[in-house]
Amino acid sequence: MDDIFERVHAQVGCPFLSDLPNYPSTVYRYLLQIGPEELSQYPRRQLEDFSTYVFSVPYDVLREALAKRAPLPLPKKERSEC
Repeated sequence: MDDIFERVHAQVGCPFLSDLPNYPSTVYRYLLQIGPEELSQYPRRQLEDFSTYVFSVPYDVLREALAKRAPLPLPKKERSEC
């Protein structure tokens, strides 16, 4: 099992891990592709840290949105791409 931060960073293509919070829509679309089942293979603490860092929401909020394939409330200011 790899690190969720590194996996998403590599897939999204941002230059730095610290860029991920600037592109929450891009990250969220990728997480929809992964799906909640595959995400559940990562340690809960790591998912909490990731969700809080990138989206500023608890993992339970992110997990529910992913399960429903619902939009996640995201900040209005966002860069267009990495």
